[in-house]
Amino acid sequence: MATDAPSSGIFLIVKVRMSAGCPNSSFLRSGINNQPSPRRWRFDLGAFATAGTLLAIHLGGWLAVQSLWHTDGEGIWFFGIAALASFLVGCLAIWEQFGRRAALIAASVVFGLLALRQGVLMQRLQRLRAEVEQVVVYLEEHCRAHGDYPRDLNGYAFRSPADQARIAYHHQGKDGGYFVSIKLTSFDTTARQYWCGTGWYYYPD
Repeated sequence: MATDAPSSGIFLIVKVRMSAGCPNSSFLRSGINNQPSPRRWRFDLGAFATAGTLLAIHLGGWLAVQSLWHTDGEGIWFFGIAALASFLVGCLAIWEQFGRRAALIAASVVFGLLALRQGVLMQRLQRLRAEVEQVVVYLEEHCRAHGDYPRDLNGYAFRSPADQARIAYHHQGKDGGYFVSIKLTSFDTTARQYWCGTGWYYYPD
């Protein structure tokens, strides 16, 4: 009888603690086979839509970056590709840190400004090309009337005074002819030249 007293006492203590709601009572009830229920995979439509929107924005950014070749030259074009890849990683980090809305806003602002800049420069490039072709008409008419090309463009009326500083005329004599070049931006490293008798020349092209 003396040896049964401690075990019966422990049984009573455990029973009282379980009825009082102790932290281990759930484990004692369910036993060692109590395992957490597996997490169910849930399709997040909002995250999927955000990822698709970011991808579409970056594809638009890729197209805008491609136009850097025409507006700013080869060096800026390579830099733009590297910056695009880095910014994609940055958008994912912003999403993780601040949420999907912040990532969408950041991507929209950056690529919106890039698209606006490139749209303005591409329109300027087309306008300058058209202006150069009008300059060439003036030069050829002057040569037919006076037997030589003019020394400068003082007699030509530019349609856009702002474009006059971006167009340079290089007179090379009656036998050498001339060429007219375009400087689109201050960072432009692309040679855009219209040569007498041969037409447009680009490098790199």
